[in-house]
Amino acid sequence: MPAFAQDEAAIEEIRDAIREGFGANRFGAGYAAMVNFSVIPEISTAHYTVDDAETNDPELDVQRVPLRWVFNAGDSGWRPFMQANLTWLELEAKLDVLPGERIRSNWTAAGGSLGAGIEIPLTESLTLVPQVDAGIVRLENDARYTGVLGNTVLKPALENIAFDWDADAWVVGGSVALDYERAFEPVTFRAHSSLTHNRVETWDASSEVVEFSGHATTIDVDLEVVHPLHASLGGYPLSLVGLAGGTAFAGPSRRELGFDHFFEVGAALEADISSRAGKVSRIGLGARLIFGADISGWGLVLRYAF
Repeated sequence: MPAFAQDEAAIEEIRDAIREGFGANRFGAGYAAMVNFSVIPEISTAHYTVDDAETNDPELDVQRVPLRWVFNAGDSGWRPFMQANLTWLELEAKLDVLPGERIRSNWTAAGGSLGAGIEIPLTESLTLVPQVDAGIVRLENDARYTGVLGNTVLKPALENIAFDWDADAWVVGGSVALDYERAFEPVTFRAHSSLTHNRVETWDASSEVVEFSGHATTIDVDLEVVHPLHASLGGYPLSLVGLAGGTAFAGPSRRELGFDHFFEVGAALEADISSRAGKVSRIGLGARLIFGADISGWGLVLRYAF
């Protein structure tokens, strides 16, 4: 094996074969799908476990920090806003090549975007929210090999093709959402639905092989039932919020993450702070369970509304 590893011609033959069958665009579609998860302005962290026997159940962590600034409504009642989004993603997968031979691969993506949109009241209960975004992202892959074959043959053969690469990319996208809120004493019902599309394309990469472009479309539905608790914290009324929702990816690349839909159920404690000076009317802290075909996980959210 060490002698084979020193044969540069043999290693290059392997690399040529991998280049021919390697589809880097799947990274673009996968990242576009990850940043599409939700357009609701809530700070969140979520952990997903994908049921995939070939890669020993990959684990995905997603952190999102959207910060929205809402401007005063005009005579029409329309409220324009700007939103900055910070996103950090990490995907870890383990691939067993042969007994005693394993590749542990870790993908990370850190990015930010700036968007603009407008809240358009259609009725007293229904609001249309179109939005556009543009940003940049840094993607990196790091692989660790276990075993003689991995370290002497696979590592030099796969480097800067399938593993151990980095890339800078731009992201552009848009969404259209419908928000519904209506009181049914003593509870309040809220619904949020959105259609989001993002495109990702590299402008710089450590290898031409890992240059990619991709896009993803996501359909997201979130339902909330708010019940007052007749209690307060610091003088602010508290409510218990029941959460339920679902997310589905559409299009030919919908399973690039190993799943194409998931559901969420959870609860949040919400405080009405509208009596304070400022545009934020309520904040809440909650947790969710995530489940679906080939996917499970959990999430924590810090919610706010205007």
